[in-house]
This record gives sequence, structure tokens and C-alpha cells, in this order.
Amino acid sequence: RHICSRMEERGARVDLDYSAAQRASLDAYAEKIDAWGQQAFGIRLGSPQQLAAEIMKHGGEFTEYTKTGQPKTDKGILKVMADPDNGYPLNVQLLAGQALALRDARKTSSTYFSAFLDRSYDSVIHPEIRTLAARTARMSMSGIPIQQLPKGSPLVRRAIIPSDPNNVIITTDYSQIEMRLMAEFSRDAGLQGAFNTADSTGG
Repeated sequence: RHICSRMEERGARVDLDYSAAQRASLDAYAEKIDAWGQQAFGIRLGSPQQLAAEIMKHGGEFTEYTKTGQPKTDKGILKVMADPDNGYPLNVQLLAGQALALRDARKTSSTYFSAFLDRSYDSVIHPEIRTLAARTARMSMSGIPIQQLPKGSPLVRRAIIPSDPNNVIITTDYSQIEMRLMAEFSRDAGLQGAFNTADSTGG
């Protein structure tokens, strides 16, 4: 807890100019998609009810429903419909794909860049680290979702910059770290041997 408190106090520096530019760009992109939906289909793509009704009108079918009986239009379902390999009609693919793009733009803008801009102090953000919040005993963060930065895209991660201009940020991903620690501390010869063999052969 002592270490995490120091991390909270020190915080992480963010590029405010970059964050402001990306938020404005994402908001404009979302507005463009929303306008397209209204012009092409007469609906608001951000409305799950209108989206589901329009998708069904063009031959899309839903097999999952909410507790209130409305068709589910969550990310997983829309991804399936947007994929050309799954054989949905072209308009269904378009509607699902554009709805996903709209949601992604709005979420990235508000969840990340707005948080960086609105909750930074002298260009530094100070997320709260909750050391005992998760049932699995993992740590979690609240306030600013810096622990859940999008994977596979540098768009948001580029906003986090070194605290000193002479420094660089290095990221690491420890593969199978829990099992490797278990092998180390247990002194289990079989487990250690398995890792040694895998590492030496590239397995």
C-alpha cells in the first residue's frame, strides 16, 4: 500500500495538446457517422432500439435479447454482423460496422481523452489504486481508467508521456509470470524443467 500510495502521488504525465486534438477528432468523426445514419437510414445509430429495428428490416436476425425483451446489440453481436464472411446482407454489415465505429469513437473520446483533460493537474493524472478491491486479489484502478487502456492501438497510449523529457517509457509483458514464479518458489524440478525446455527450444 505504501508503494501504491507513492505511485498515486507521483501520477503519470499526459500530453494535453495531443489529448485535446484526439478528442476533437473523435467527436467530429462520431458526429459524421451519426449524420450518415440519419441521412442513409433515418435512424440514430447510437440508439439500440432504432439500430435493432433497422437491422431486422434489412434481413438481420437476433437470437439474444435483454431482460426487457429488446434485441441485444452489444459489441460481440455487431462484430459478427459486420463481418462480410458471415453472409449478412450488405446493409446489415454497414449498419453494424458503423454502429461499432460510432461507439468506439465516443467511448475513446469520453472515457480516456476527456478523463485525461478534465482530471489532470499540471499535466499529471493521479488515478486511485485499489489494492484490495478485486475478489481475485488483483489490484484495480478507479477515477481514470489507465489500467484499461485499449490493446492493439497506440492512439490512447501515446497520450502517456515520460515525466522527464530525457526519459523514455518502456513497456513489458511477462509471459506466464505466475507459473514461472510458482516454479521458482516451489523448486519443483519438473515444472522448472518444463520451462527450461520450452525456453531453449522456443516452445
